[in-house]
Amino acid sequence: RRSFVKNSVGLIPVLTSNNHISGYIASSSNTQEIEGSNAFMGITGGRATWKGSSNMNSWLQIKCLEPVRIYKVAICGGAEINKITLWELQGKNDGSAWSTIYTGKDMENSTRFFNVNTAIAYQYYRIQILSANSSTPAIRYWQMYSLDPIV
Repeated sequence: RRSFVKNSVGLIPVLTSNNHISGYIASSSNTQEIEGSNAFMGITGGRATWKGSSNMNSWLQIKCLEPVRIYKVAICGGAEINKITLWELQGKNDGSAWSTIYTGKDMENSTRFFNVNTAIAYQYYRIQILSANSSTPAIRYWQMYSLDPIV
């Protein structure tokens, strides 16, 4: 049986574009000018905000370098007018269906931490928005924290 240690350093580097040199790839349901990478810039205001394109079924996704287990996420939602009221954190690997890891309500306009339990390492993670206060739900910041195997 493998042992793991909780990494307290965020997994995702600061992203300045959707296809970042680090190999991490951000994408979203919004194909307009607002890139998914905006939520991974490491700041919680100004240009660093991703907005969805509808109040239901919008999503923001990150592709990791390899499958990884996570134990915690940090998320900062948008202003009250763009507040996400129901969302799911989901994971998957190539060719598989999305698995719901966590279901949350009322994503606040301040950074909050959510403990999650992933027994499976996933390469893709996404936030699936199920409902929001407006047609442009917003995420200002998203970070994940990994469970790293002890070798």
